[in-house]
Amino acid sequence: METIEVYSASELKEKFPEGFEYAHEKWQNSHSHDTFRTDEIMDSLKGIFKASGIKLDDWSISDSSESYVKFTLPTYWSELADCDQLVDDYTGRRALNWTKTGLELKSVKRIGYPGKNKQKLFRYDVIKSDGKPWSCEFTGVCYDHDFLDSLLDDIKSGCTLSEAYHNLADKAGRLFYEEWKDQMSEEYFIDFADANEFKFTEEGKQI
Repeated sequence: METIEVYSASELKEKFPEGFEYAHEKWQNSHSHDTFRTDEIMDSLKGIFKASGIKLDDWSISDSSESYVKFTLPTYWSELADCDQLVDDYTGRRALNWTKTGLELKSVKRIGYPGKNKQKLFRYDVIKSDGKPWSCEFTGVCYDHDFLDSLLDDIKSGCTLSEAYHNLADKAGRLFYEEWKDQMSEEYFIDFADANEFKFTEEGKQI
């Protein structure tokens, strides 16, 4: 009876690069139309609308074509009840205060931190109305922060409230693409295959 030697993805890459290339390419072809964390991203998108008290009427999200959301903004305004400006058109401090009221936030502060290759990145340090730090309050998943950061960035850059919320669709599309790009990488394939104990022949065929 013939014995076949099998290898993990990491072993295959080290010992049989051509076999690893074959296995990785097959993985890419098999999952080229999948984004594994689509549901989590969409739950976070819906979560920020729900937490803001905004009715999400319709949406279409894509990582390769135009994305959109359709929604109905509520009319509540805690500080300027006699304001005759439409909520959709709020900008600057007025838009930020409206958002903080809806999401029950006390303060938001933009801070920098070192990213990869010494690139300076930014995120928001957010404190809730009860004085506790805000952390993935919509769904408990990291994408909550991505959407909140996008919303706050747009408001602080001068977008109207309506524009900032509409732009969350584009943020979702970018997250889809980033996740897809990551899962096509060698690193993701190795981690996934090893964690699930995939075994391969030296030619890269999965057993």
